[in-house]
Amino acid sequence: MENKQLLSKQIKIEKDNFDYCYDRMLVEINKRLVNKHGDELLEGKLLLISVLDTVSKGFEAFFKAPLRGQRKKTRAFLEDFYRRPKDLAYLVITSIIQEVGREPYTPLPTIILNIVRNLRQNYLMESLKRDSPKIYSHIEREYKKRGKAYILSRKIKLGRLKQATNLEQLNKDTTALGADLLNIVLLANVDLVTIHIVHKAGKTTKTLVYTERALDLVHKTREMNIFNYLKNPIFVVPPKDWEAYIGSGGYYTESLYKYPMIKHRGSNKTLLKEYMRVKGCDRYMAILNSIQQTQWRINSRILEVMNKIIEDNLVDYDCPRLNKYLVGKLPYCEHQEATDYINVSDYGALRTEGKHIGTPASREDYNRWHTASEKQKEVIIVNRSKAIMLKLAILDAKKYKDYERIWFSYNADFRGRIYPLQQHLNPQSKGTIKSLLEFARGQRIDTKEQLDWFKIHGANCYGKDKLEYEDRIQFIDDNHQMIMDIASSPLEYRLYWKDTDEPFLFLAWCFEYADYNNNPQDFESHLPIGIDGVCNGIQIYSGLLLDKPGAEAVCVIGKTRRDIYQAVADKVNSYLATGDYPKTIVFRRSDKTINTATTEVELQSSIGKIKRELVKSNVMTQPYSVTSYGMYQQVTEALNIIVDEERQFWKGDKWVLARALTTLNTKAILETVKGAKVGQEFLKEVTKQVVANNNHIFYKTYLDFPVLQKINRTKIERITTELGTLNIQHWTEDLHNLKMVNGIAPNYIHSLDSTLMMLTVEKMIKLGCKSFHLIHDSYGVGVQDIVNLNICVREAFVELFGSQPLKSFVRSVFPEALDRVDEVMINTLNIEEVLESRYIFS
Repeated sequence: MENKQLLSKQIKIEKDNFDYCYDRMLVEINKRLVNKHGDELLEGKLLLISVLDTVSKGFEAFFKAPLRGQRKKTRAFLEDFYRRPKDLAYLVITSIIQEVGREPYTPLPTIILNIVRNLRQNYLMESLKRDSPKIYSHIEREYKKRGKAYILSRKIKLGRLKQATNLEQLNKDTTALGADLLNIVLLANVDLVTIHIVHKAGKTTKTLVYTERALDLVHKTREMNIFNYLKNPIFVVPPKDWEAYIGSGGYYTESLYKYPMIKHRGSNKTLLKEYMRVKGCDRYMAILNSIQQTQWRINSRILEVMNKIIEDNLVDYDCPRLNKYLVGKLPYCEHQEATDYINVSDYGALRTEGKHIGTPASREDYNRWHTASEKQKEVIIVNRSKAIMLKLAILDAKKYKDYERIWFSYNADFRGRIYPLQQHLNPQSKGTIKSLLEFARGQRIDTKEQLDWFKIHGANCYGKDKLEYEDRIQFIDDNHQMIMDIASSPLEYRLYWKDTDEPFLFLAWCFEYADYNNNPQDFESHLPIGIDGVCNGIQIYSGLLLDKPGAEAVCVIGKTRRDIYQAVADKVNSYLATGDYPKTIVFRRSDKTINTATTEVELQSSIGKIKRELVKSNVMTQPYSVTSYGMYQQVTEALNIIVDEERQFWKGDKWVLARALTTLNTKAILETVKGAKVGQEFLKEVTKQVVANNNHIFYKTYLDFPVLQKINRTKIERITTELGTLNIQHWTEDLHNLKMVNGIAPNYIHSLDSTLMMLTVEKMIKLGCKSFHLIHDSYGVGVQDIVNLNICVREAFVELFGSQPLKSFVRSVFPEALDRVDEVMINTLNIEEVLESRYIFS
């Protein structure tokens, strides 16, 4: 009876959720329409594309037509569009869609006024771009994260300042032109809008409305677009199993929820759907369905603590002055303004009159204040985004906290990596949000080995995961009283846990540790006890190529816990200490001139100060063919965090240090692990041969999962005005050779780490495990299953890479290169040694 009631509840949740999301979509659409952003909606873009070519021909004829008098005079204002009539068509159609979408019966004068207004703005932007290109480019760079509307407003403001006289002339003469431009659209017979006469209060008004065809397109687009707004609810009954390529994502109202088991786009989806219909991938699908049966519940104690912190606005007073956050590194949830942090009075004398009263008087002081204010706004925007995501997750936790069991459903990307369909609160969320979940099935701690792993998990959450196991256990034993105090009063003793690696995961563990110590006989653990791969990408390469030095560097073999990130950081520090670094950096200025910058100041001031945080991202992404520029961006981001946290250690320019560290990190990584680079180059060479024949990449993994990499070249037609750009994308049958080659290494390695995870899960299922917490190279199970998990992951590694997957891959995609595989293999690793590895996953 209870199951029937829960099923009814589940169906009601699904229907109510769908209706809510549909209403939310309409609210969002209407909000955009009211703000005259209807052209930015999918429906607006499709309407635009459907009529653009035909209307463009009408404007070509308009420019060629012999005109006299006022019409000839006003047409002269469009001289910039004579050679690009499609851009003018874009601007006029956009102006119409902005108004007609906002109000169904829009008076013609309103439409004409909007066309004229957009023409003026375009004129201002063109003038600013022509007369002040540096200012124009600066606005694009400075405010790229602030949104198109804000960038446009800044350009218009500056354009008005620089073009006041011309603007007055334009204001005077273009109203008639606006009417002509609207009429050209109406005469084009594109079935977009039509004139409708409204009789009201004895008055007759000409209005513009969408045609039936246009309205039908709008409605169909919204039906299709609902999946962009659809929030997938958490299950209160087990999800339905996947049975084919297309399913409901586990939901019971199949008419409302439709999802592919493997996410793909366009023609790739069609190819894969047909393959699955004929061949299937039953083994992989069975594992995926078992993962979906994991029973979860809300961790009410963590929810209570988070609520308290947010409601009382408990700021962590150790946080950086300009980047405020709450206890436990929760995002600050109250409203913030840049002026809360940036005091204009700190930037010299202020203007006492005029339009800019209250701002710094000197240009230099004004620029410093403005730069600081804009940077602070960026910090606030990022924090606001984090706060919204946290609040949405907490709302879900509150909604489901009274259910004894809840479930999540999954589908896979094209490489086989699995992701939950539920968006805000799910087992793959970041640590803070993830801590709101725990297994519904509890497990007792019956052996010392299980207890040791329970303590190791606590030490890992604290941040001691680089230590030997014995040292992690000892750390917990040494801090027994601290942990008991935390559990007894988390906020009173928050100084003990708030700055740990994963504050709320550690707090959740502290609660259970105290429960165990208070009553070990009746205690049951509900936490996923986790183990993580050590730099998993390089681990995969070491197994793939049987590379012993690489395997040793990332703990695939051996009894010692190695830290490859620290090893690389140590090498970089040694380069700095011995002066083995580039003394200059060559760079190109915005004016295309080649220049050099010295690195002495930056690198000498950094000797001995390069920590693992400055190399970690580079090391992690090296197996995935990260570019030099990508590495530079990663280093820059790490340096930015150091600056934001007021820990800057270097002198000189940050960008110079970032460029130099990119070079040094690359050198250190290649000296530490060579196999990854060898593997990447071989995969790229094979793919070059495949795409040279205009063939795509298709192969099956060890678990028969179909991996399809088919990246087609697109032909993009750009319709550009200073008010916006429309990119019309046409798919071609030709492969994008460069993207195919650059994409193969990361995609192939991810398909292998997915296979390793699913193979490990399959082995665990056979041993009776029913609860899984899985995030790519991070596996979690109950405390009684953790011992088996350590065995199974090693057995899976040996089984997978003992099957010679590189040969299987080459045999599938380009058998002509099979002879090359033996040349590429390093073959210094005895794969059976992995079974004795102590820290491969730890």
